[in-house]
Amino acid sequence: MINHHYLSLLAIVLTGVLSVSHAQTDCEYEAQVECYTAMWGNEISWAITNDAGEVVLEGGNYADYDADAFTHCFETGCYVLHLYDSFGDGWNGAFISLNFPGQGLMFGDMTIETGNYAAFGLALGTECEDIDTGGGG
Repeated sequence: MINHHYLSLLAIVLTGVLSVSHAQTDCEYEAQVECYTAMWGNEISWAITNDAGEVVLEGGNYADYDADAFTHCFETGCYVLHLYDSFGDGWNGAFISLNFPGQGLMFGDMTIETGNYAAFGLALGTECEDIDTGGGG
């Protein structure tokens, strides 16, 4: 005999799993984020802020000759990628790239050649004429 309570619970669990897997694939702008360090990896960090100034993604505390790669889902909007160097001598060969294969967009090999700060504006699906990069890139 089939236990109807078990079937109901199974249906609820399957519905939850299907909706979670659907939510993970429903991404407007999926980015492949890659950060590579050279010497002095512990000096570099970065953050991406949205047009409200809120940090939506960040990284740092890297080892020398480290590689970090992952995907992140962005919504339509205007963003700023902030690059920081705590010593102030640039990223010493390190770089970060954001690639959006679904849209054919590549923002790549961004770095700080010298100094302690650089910034780059990112427009995803909208016009962003007044992205304030604080004097950065």
